[in-house]
Amino acid sequence: MDLKHVFVPECFRYGSLRDNFKPLFTLTKIFVRFLELARTIQKRPLKHTEPNFSGVIKSADIIHKIVSKNVDQHELDKISAGQMNQIGIYKNVVSFPMSDSASGYSYYGGLMNPDRFELLQAAILMRNGKPCQKLPIGKDSSSILAPLPEADGLFLFAGILFNNFGHFLVESLGRLWAYNSYKMYDPYIVFYSSWGMPEYWKKGNYMNDVFEGLGIPVDRIVFFSDPVRLKCVLVPEQKYGFGLFTKRDPSFLHFVSAFKSKGYLPERADKHHHVYVSRSGLPIESGRPIGEAVFEEYLKRQGYFIFYPERHTIYEQLRVYKEAKRIIFCDGSSIHSCILLPDVEAEVAIIARRRDPRWTYEEITAQFMGFNKHVIWIDEVIGQYQFGLESWDAVGELDWKQISRHLKDKGYVNEIFAGLSDDEYKDLKKMELLQYIQRITSKPQFLHYLLQRQEQFPQLPLGYGGLPPGGNMFNTLIDEE
Repeated sequence: MDLKHVFVPECFRYGSLRDNFKPLFTLTKIFVRFLELARTIQKRPLKHTEPNFSGVIKSADIIHKIVSKNVDQHELDKISAGQMNQIGIYKNVVSFPMSDSASGYSYYGGLMNPDRFELLQAAILMRNGKPCQKLPIGKDSSSILAPLPEADGLFLFAGILFNNFGHFLVESLGRLWAYNSYKMYDPYIVFYSSWGMPEYWKKGNYMNDVFEGLGIPVDRIVFFSDPVRLKCVLVPEQKYGFGLFTKRDPSFLHFVSAFKSKGYLPERADKHHHVYVSRSGLPIESGRPIGEAVFEEYLKRQGYFIFYPERHTIYEQLRVYKEAKRIIFCDGSSIHSCILLPDVEAEVAIIARRRDPRWTYEEITAQFMGFNKHVIWIDEVIGQYQFGLESWDAVGELDWKQISRHLKDKGYVNEIFAGLSDDEYKDLKKMELLQYIQRITSKPQFLHYLLQRQEQFPQLPLGYGGLPPGGNMFNTLIDEE
């Protein structure tokens, strides 16, 4: 710690007054030196409850702080063998910063084998059996590898930390199951960031809550913005993610089953065992079905507690789902909270709110099937409005009455939804669509959508407005002159 970063009152800085306080400065130096010595003995970098960065950590800023416990290579190998070699141990790996890709792959960058100049296959994000990363196009070995800072610590590769609630739960936890096997070595946990740097270090942030519940120390998470050589990297097998829901891997199940929740039931939730998980409290541009709030009033009369997950911590969400006997989800990211609740006992139904040709409903329901849980998928989407935005941002048009029939057939409700009159529904639809358009007018996708739908320039009929056939006003004025 440099004394120039220690706060000193103004009256102590200049002139004879400071000379009168030399003993105090001496004590300050001794105290600071004591702190430095204690930190050295502890052999851990300074903790940051709030990292001093606005983006990804610069490699040069973190390398000099990388200090890990001494690692016995033989012990690492024994642990890996005990895990059926599902954890690879790699030496002198290059971490190449990740960026979004415009090609058929989702991302450029990742962990690279510098000898073969290719990404480590074991460290590539897989979705439905397909790799999502590749090395940047147009980069050669000399531009990437020369010369690089090196980090001597032990690193556990965790994949991509997605700055999105659903993708975080589905795709950012799939390698962390291996942490407990190596936590005695206090390894650094290497993530890449996607869609911006999340505030995972802040108390109350959903990522912070999840990491705490799973026993993952957030102060050991690191990112690198520049290429860097990592002396020793542990690469666990990806155990969860798209295409892996039904695998029921015992290591991952044991990992998430050990989640320690400290939530309490929100007020009034303890009086209801039937829960409807709503999207009507979200901004309309986040995507939600038309008339959902009206349907909620019907569900209340059927004994349902209307739950708005975005208003509660992940702990509270899991407590509500754990205590429920029946849960109806409106299709959305809130479903993925149940990844941390593999023993959920409630009967579950999911109401589709939009359609997308790029995926099928099995990709959602498979999450529960992987936990030996059957769910009901109800798709009565009759239209959707997205005006150039993605399907998950769409305002969906659903047949709520038909949805209620499905729910009644399965024993979720006792009566069929009466619905609105045609005129009432038309007015409601116009109002919600107008709200939606007002909220997306500044989005570039919406402007692009409008530009693609420019009306054809109308052609004037022959002789229109007294013009001669084939003529125009300019030519007529010239002729008259």
